[in-house]
Amino acid sequence: MQYIYHGRWIVGWAPLPGNGPPSIQAFPLDGGPPVQIGDSFMFLTWALDGRSVFIAGSYIIPLAPGEALPRIPEGGFRSEEEIARLPGARRIDAQGVVPGPSASVYAFYRSTVQRNLYRIPIP
Repeated sequence: MQYIYHGRWIVGWAPLPGNGPPSIQAFPLDGGPPVQIGDSFMFLTWALDGRSVFIAGSYIIPLAPGEALPRIPEGGFRSEEEIARLPGARRIDAQGVVPGPSASVYAFYRSTVQRNLYRIPIP
């Protein structure tokens, strides 16, 4: 299980209650029921200021004051389109986004490959 801590919540990949399949879930530290976020590609983490979350590695969702999680549909997100419909959702055109101190500061990895397009015979 992988953990990300946000004061009152821990997010991890664990089996659903009742021997269900593994899913990304948010577990409240006060002992309440977990909130299913989605399958393994729906991982959620918070910006360091706690005012927004990063979901699925490429969406930033602002949080209302006092909230720790955005509105998550029953059973978790099933597609990126559901995430994109959240109020204030912003898609970052990159994969593997890592949050920084706020929603406007983040890091990501982008690579390019350049190859020799011509074959030069070597005698």
